[in-house]
Amino acid sequence: MMKKYDFSTSIFMRIWSVLNIPKKKKDQYRKFEKVYFSPAFERTTSFIITYHTVQIAMQNFYLDICEICAKWARQELTSFQDSTKAMVHLQLCI
Repeated sequence: MMKKYDFSTSIFMRIWSVLNIPKKKKDQYRKFEKVYFSPAFERTTSFIITYHTVQIAMQNFYLDICEICAKWARQELTSFQDSTKAMVHLQLCI
């Protein structure tokens, strides 16, 4: 399929999210939960057949899209927290 569409590079990207809750029971109602959003590059499943600059630029563009989506998710969570006064604290990871 890669030869059919003339692709020489392929990256595997994912947006990871983690919710950290305070461990002590007494702190669960006093401290905020921390939410992390981060785009991650999977090195073991990504590959390059030839170093074609246009293909590498396309993959860099996909990475930029993942970073924008992670930032958007952080902003949405912050606006949701502000509007509902919820106990969610946003920790930036990038």
